[in-house]
Amino acid sequence: VLLQFGDVPSSLLLTSVAVFSRFFWVWNITGEVFALNNVLCMALILLVQQLHRDNSTPSTKIMYGLSLVSGLCMTNQHTSWLLVAPTVLSVLYQKSRHQMFTWRLVIGLTATG
Repeated sequence: VLLQFGDVPSSLLLTSVAVFSRFFWVWNITGEVFALNNVLCMALILLVQQLHRDNSTPSTKIMYGLSLVSGLCMTNQHTSWLLVAPTVLSVLYQKSRHQMFTWRLVIGLTATG
């Protein structure tokens, strides 16, 4: 909320609700693989948000980060493709809009993922 809208009171309220809720603590103290999946998916969403925040030329570093996190998401939980597929389409759209496609970039992103 703070990154997207810059609203400090709302971000503090939402963080407090998450941190002090019983549901949050019950599921975070059990040793499950879903916690890792949640972290990876949230990292993917954060990187997509950073990619689309600025309308100028997209950063190649963020592209490689997205590729790496997408690969980790797919190896951890196969249902992550529901989030990874729209992310890939989003990155392709963003790059094609700025006419920045090169074979070197495509091969590098594929190898990173």
